[in-house]
Amino acid sequence: MDSTQLKFLRTLLFFTQDEAATYIGFCTARSWNYYETGARQVPPSVAEKLEFLLNWRSAEIARVIKDSEAFYRVVLSDLEPGSVPIFYFADAFSYGAASAMSPEFWRSQQSVNAELLASGCFRLVPFDLDAYMRFSAGKLMDENTLELYRLSFAVEPSFG
Repeated sequence: MDSTQLKFLRTLLFFTQDEAATYIGFCTARSWNYYETGARQVPPSVAEKLEFLLNWRSAEIARVIKDSEAFYRVVLSDLEPGSVPIFYFADAFSYGAASAMSPEFWRSQQSVNAELLASGCFRLVPFDLDAYMRFSAGKLMDENTLELYRLSFAVEPSFG
């Protein structure tokens, strides 16, 4: 991976240089900057971590689309724009609380949301931890309950 690819992929995943240094490179921000400017070669471990996050991003986009199509029982492109809710997590804490995922996935999730939002079928819904706890009757968070909660924001489908 060269320095230009590194910068573009970091940007695609919504990481600042400081965040990328911390969560991807496990290095200082200065070292990360050296990687992006080409002053130092991008370590294989950084390329591997980015590849992992990019694969997770692709799988997450596919999962949300598949789950949403199963819920609506239609192809999403047949729905009116903004019909399908997706959660927006304002910070890494609320994302971690909802998903039990580590902080580097919060930025990657923002990238997923941007991609889905750009498709036209989705709309952002701010995640509210207190409302989720009421919805789940205080149960521990799991993927199935979180998905049911997301789909509780669904509207009756209207077709474009």
